[in-house]
Amino acid sequence: MSNREIIKKLFLLFKPYRKNITLIIIGLIISSLVSLVIPFLSKSIMDDGFLKSDIKKIMFISTLLLIAITVDNIILLFREYLRVNLHSKIKYTLFEKAFNHLLNSNLSYFTNKSSTEILSNIQYNLNNIIKITDQDFFSPITQIFNMIGATIGLLIINPKLTILILFSIPIKYLVVRFFSKKRERLTKTCIEANRNFASWFGDVIDGIKEIKQFNISNWKKEEFEEKQKKVINMDKQFSLLDSYNLSFDSFFLKLITILLYILGANLFLDLNMTIGSIFAFITYSSYIITPIYSILNIKYIVAGILPSAKNFYEFLDLEVEDKMPYSQLPAIKGKINFENVQFSYDSTKIILNNLNLTIEAGEKVALIGLNGAGKSTILNLILRFYKPISGKILIDDRDINKININQYRNIISTINQQVYLFNGTIKENILLYKNVDSDKFNKAIEDSQLSDFINNVSENYFIDSNGKNLSGGQKQKIAIARAILRDTPIVIFDEATSNLDIESSMKTYKLIDTTLKNKTIIIVSHKLEILKHVDKVVLIDNGSISAIGSHDYLLSNNEVYKNLIYKHYID
Repeated sequence: MSNREIIKKLFLLFKPYRKNITLIIIGLIISSLVSLVIPFLSKSIMDDGFLKSDIKKIMFISTLLLIAITVDNIILLFREYLRVNLHSKIKYTLFEKAFNHLLNSNLSYFTNKSSTEILSNIQYNLNNIIKITDQDFFSPITQIFNMIGATIGLLIINPKLTILILFSIPIKYLVVRFFSKKRERLTKTCIEANRNFASWFGDVIDGIKEIKQFNISNWKKEEFEEKQKKVINMDKQFSLLDSYNLSFDSFFLKLITILLYILGANLFLDLNMTIGSIFAFITYSSYIITPIYSILNIKYIVAGILPSAKNFYEFLDLEVEDKMPYSQLPAIKGKINFENVQFSYDSTKIILNNLNLTIEAGEKVALIGLNGAGKSTILNLILRFYKPISGKILIDDRDINKININQYRNIISTINQQVYLFNGTIKENILLYKNVDSDKFNKAIEDSQLSDFINNVSENYFIDSNGKNLSGGQKQKIAIARAILRDTPIVIFDEATSNLDIESSMKTYKLIDTTLKNKTIIIVSHKLEILKHVDKVVLIDNGSISAIGSHDYLLSNNEVYKNLIYKHYID
């Protein structure tokens, strides 16, 4: 994405707020006009008041000055209110776009990134982009009116001295150009350094138990020092670069002022200028130099914004899940077909190779195989977290990729080995914004064996981040309750009883013949109790179906299956 395209996108952010911007610009124009009057009033108070000892003139002009300054400050407050409001709205809009994009992003985006890294990247980029609404960015654009008026004022007072003021512009441009290139390079490096640190920091937080268990805190402290020093050094370089730029502005402005004093003194002594004219000229010169330097500094400011804006808009351009339009779906029975499905996560290693599988509606099927055989991949493809490279997956003879993703996921429930729970009550985590009557809710609580626990703590018991105050078994029971309440035609059990005791596991299996008896059930498990219970077992080996049959049949006729079962129970 080119810089021109990015700048165009940044300007489009202001489009919905044209009314606010118009009012801000009108306020700035009025302030500019008021500011232009002040030097003339100052000139008059000096030449016509003090030098002529006219106290009435001094009082009258002072009153006019007070009115002008009061009006200017009222307009300033109003303008700032509008600008801050604009700043907040654009920041919210950008964050909302990022959040909505995250919700619709393919699962692959999250595979190698921690939540800390993702949030840090978004916040860093947004905090840079939103600088386009800062006062430093806004004011210079509208101070053009000050410059025009001040230039006219200078030319009226002394055209020759005006040339000295205008001579400084190309010098400042070359300085800004030099600093801008350094700032853009530094911003790119800083984004990468912050991303790496956020990724590392998230990794430390996620692995804090292992860090304590293996007593490697000292090594992590060394890593922290190394990585954080890089980020701090980047911040120092940013601050120094800003200081160099500001120092140049300050030095050059004072240098010009000194030259104006020297030249003005000569002109006064030659009786070519009055003292009031000299002070008015110096004031007007600042009205030109300061805005021009500010306008040229926009290039310097933008140099720090563009890398972040590029990152942000490239993030928004990342592929999202297909959003097919909503359409009227017939009642889903739950038949699933894999037709010549091939899949790879990174195009280097084939995970599923020409897979063909049919699961009839209402059938109970177990997937079994060694780690990495492709079981989880099959589930991920059914859930549409990924797409096959080739081949098709059908639900009731309908291509799943031609069904609206939200409608599609409403026909499948999952009970995972690793259950994620949100901050909220037990009831909120079970319902997940679904409205059900109390009878259905209580039945789900009973079927999922949560009754005793809820009777002890209540359904409004607050769950900490990802259920840290619950046991693994309690979390899985909540997942089972979720699935029961969703009442979908297809239910997936992915090692769903791994954290349950034997008694709880057996009660869960009984749900397959009772509450879930009319559902299509897909189970990933090596437990004999469940393998004996399903209609058929599908043996997955190196991304292909090695065998299909009942547990008893495969145990008697398939050596790979027999070894797998024996190995699992010996382990």
